[in-house]
Amino acid sequence: MALSALTEFKIPGPNGYDIPAMANVCGNHHTVLLCLHGFGGSRRSPKIAALAAGLDADGIGVAAFDWPAHGDSAAPDEALTVENCLRDLDAVTDHIRVRWPMPMSCFATSYGGYLAALYRNAHADAFGRLILRSPALRMARTFIGFFSDAERARFLAGEPSAQGFDRIMYLTASFYESLLRHDAFAMPVTAPERVLILQGDRDDVVLPDDTAAYAERNHIRVVWFPGSDHRFGQPGDVDRIVSATRAFLADGTVDAGDSKPGIYEQGVNRVV
Repeated sequence: MALSALTEFKIPGPNGYDIPAMANVCGNHHTVLLCLHGFGGSRRSPKIAALAAGLDADGIGVAAFDWPAHGDSAAPDEALTVENCLRDLDAVTDHIRVRWPMPMSCFATSYGGYLAALYRNAHADAFGRLILRSPALRMARTFIGFFSDAERARFLAGEPSAQGFDRIMYLTASFYESLLRHDAFAMPVTAPERVLILQGDRDDVVLPDDTAAYAERNHIRVVWFPGSDHRFGQPGDVDRIVSATRAFLADGTVDAGDSKPGIYEQGVNRVV
């Protein structure tokens, strides 16, 4: 069977700009998986493309969009704040519910995971299930940790900082201040059985100990990827991401693949 094609479209945004989006959702699907990319990325993430291809035959369609000042977004750099991102996410979820009236779950990476956690805290029934990959739950600390002491001082004094990869954003302290206003790590998680975390134990951006502490406190299961850093670039990582997502969306179980059975340690189901 041919894969359902990803099509591009724009969603009217609440902040004065349209939101670039794409989806492969069609009549063959019974569930929409909304994918949220990370800081400096875009909706065209290779991991999102892999999920779209890998879950299509399971009846799961994928939708994704660009955060403000990311990818093809027409939003100016100063529009990148947590508040604007959450308003955009609200507009996108509303659009999906009207356009494709079927159950919706979410797969969110890094900064996207931080935003998804914030959004779910305010909208408990927004997603049937939530998969967080390397979630930057302490995003304020993660972001400011990119700076040297001298760079941090200049940034906090008002000097813009160039951030990003394919698209460079010139961010000011207003973005950092918006991160400080929203602490996803401290928020209690409702219905933790509907949340799964995928985490590399060699993550060089998000501290694995933070993920373990958050999961333990909230009784969330974690699939650990031994030897993987923030980008999950080891052979087999992408296949395992797709496999774990497929199993969790199907019935809330964790597919350990060829790994050992899950080991329950200090409240965290660590599938290693």
